[in-house]
Amino acid sequence: VPPLVREIKYKILENALQYIEQLKGRITAAQTIAAALDPRTVVAAGYAILRNEDGCPMTHVQDVANAKIVSADLRDGSITLQPLQAKKI
Repeated sequence: VPPLVREIKYKILENALQYIEQLKGRITAAQTIAAALDPRTVVAAGYAILRNEDGCPMTHVQDVANAKIVSADLRDGSITLQPLQAKKI
């Protein structure tokens, strides 16, 4: 194999390896963001996710006040709650 061809092959391989390393970095960053946005991460930190009868997340006191039944997703399972009163801060 002529030296020029060998050098070109080496450069192509080197560039491909650099590109793969860049992609690995992007994948790692995307995985980090996805983990931070995962609701299970929030729940594991001690928070709860409240859901209405349809399973949609509830984000306002008024949503809970208007609901007959609320489910709370916790670290180790979920529980069904019945709101008694709501107080806005």
